[in-house]
Amino acid sequence: MQRIMAAIRAIRNRRNEMNVPPSRKAKVFVATKFPQTFEDGKAFIIKAQSEGKLRNQGFVSKAPAAVVEGVKKQAEKERETIALIEAAIAALQ
Repeated sequence: MQRIMAAIRAIRNRRNEMNVPPSRKAKVFVATKFPQTFEDGKAFIIKAQSEGKLRNQGFVSKAPAAVVEGVKKQAEKERETIALIEAAIAALQ
């Protein structure tokens, strides 16, 4: 977990140094001697924010239908991206 937390801090610091606002998505590639550690901790690194919103019943019940639908589409894109990344990682191993 220490490695995951250190990676998250490093990513945040680098984004800050480059003046990338928190609202802007960034692609992150991790080269490591500990691939399983980062595979196990990817949920902490990937801020599957859309998935979190969809699990939040308060958000789903109060947000306009169009907003919920947009979040669902974004979540699907994120799942597809994760699948592509996982396939690329598997091909490298």
